Amino acid sequence: MINDFENSLIENIDNQNDKEKEIISFLLSNGISAEKSKMITEKLYYKFYNLYNIVNASKNELIKIKGLGNKRAELLKSLPKILEYYLLSRLK
Repeated sequence: MINDFENSLIENIDNQNDKEKEIISFLLSNGISAEKSKMITEKLYYKFYNLYNIVNASKNELIKIKGLGNKRAELLKSLPKILEYYLLSRLK
């Protein structure tokens, strides 16, 4: 019973990470191939583990990831603010 619960929890976490990775990869793909954006995304998740850690990393930490320059690092850093504006606009 506990093993089923643990397996279900792990599967849900894996599914959430896959969805997060798709979003990050899509955002990074402007002007580069989908394959390259997926590679950068995998590097980000290898180093930072999840979306929360990625967007809360410093810009200097982010640009150390090969293929992730200043503009894409700034885009990732701006995600919380973009989402905040979106959520606030929904309340109007």
